[in-house]
Amino acid sequence: MSINLNYNFIAAKIKAMYSRLLERDIYIKLIKTRSIDEYINILSKTVYNQYIKDVREVNLQLMEGIILKSLFDDIMVIIRYSPKNAYNFIVNFLDRFEVENMKVIIKGLFLKMNPKEIVRYIVPVPLGLTLDDYYNIFEKSRDIEGLLRLLDGIDYSNIIRKYLDRGDSYIFIDSDLDKHVYLKLWFMKERILKHLDRKIAEGFLGLEADLLNIRTILRGKKLGLSFDDIREFIIPIYYTISEADLIDMLRSKDIDDVFSIIKRGIYGYLLSKVFEDYRLRNSISLIDNEMMKLIARFSREIVKRYPSLSHIGWLLSYINLKWVEARNLRIILYGIVENIPVEVLEKVVVFNEV
Repeated sequence: MSINLNYNFIAAKIKAMYSRLLERDIYIKLIKTRSIDEYINILSKTVYNQYIKDVREVNLQLMEGIILKSLFDDIMVIIRYSPKNAYNFIVNFLDRFEVENMKVIIKGLFLKMNPKEIVRYIVPVPLGLTLDDYYNIFEKSRDIEGLLRLLDGIDYSNIIRKYLDRGDSYIFIDSDLDKHVYLKLWFMKERILKHLDRKIAEGFLGLEADLLNIRTILRGKKLGLSFDDIREFIIPIYYTISEADLIDMLRSKDIDDVFSIIKRGIYGYLLSKVFEDYRLRNSISLIDNEMMKLIARFSREIVKRYPSLSHIGWLLSYINLKWVEARNLRIILYGIVENIPVEVLEKVVVFNEV
């Protein structure tokens, strides 16, 4: 647990860590490589060399462990040296990633995916389940009923049970899990954070709530759901999108009408690729990756907007960007092993840049 009262101690550490995040040129090189040896050689010229240099022979599993160890080590530095109020918020902030991983498990069970296939999409974080834990949960669950038996007593198991009883798609479980974790964090930041820390945390959570609400409405309209059916899953956090605009989106007759309302505000520009893809392919599948890009972009911009190191923004920003980095590296690593085309990897990798 943290024993610091201010950001002085963590400031120098976080700035140094931030400077070592991988940038576009490294990702481009990694995406174009076609062998694990070459992949390792590229990473040996980065911060990952401290983990690679003493290893005689690195394979896929060992490289995956190195990526996750770097993530865990950095997040634990933040947790260990953060001021008390920031520490309490950050520990709960990590729940977002655990819920994200659980959503992957649920989707995999509904689609009957192979455990080895599903585990590549999971990025565990400290103080939570390990990669082996997730693998074992998925393998032992077999189905959603089995998952519930393994999760008995965990706070979001009741959410999963509710939709199992109703026979709804995993998409609805996905949305309600998001609603659960973001409302918890929203009320927590009001209770334990003060002044600039509260304002910055509100920005992180508000952006993500806006984007999740847009995704929920687009999914609902794609499935032909009613106003009330979709509204059940809306996170009642109105940040850049007003409640009135969300109601208008919910009342829209189709996705085209939803897009026309979104275009009134800043998300019209930021999600332009999603609109274009929908017009070309009648698909909204691009929304998840574009959301992640916007979250990474915001994480970069917030520390430029508030360059002082005496606030929680640097810590939340780094956690987001380091998690994205671990996700990217694992996607590229599996892409090399499975010979996934470069152009496919370029579409799913989220570059850490504004």
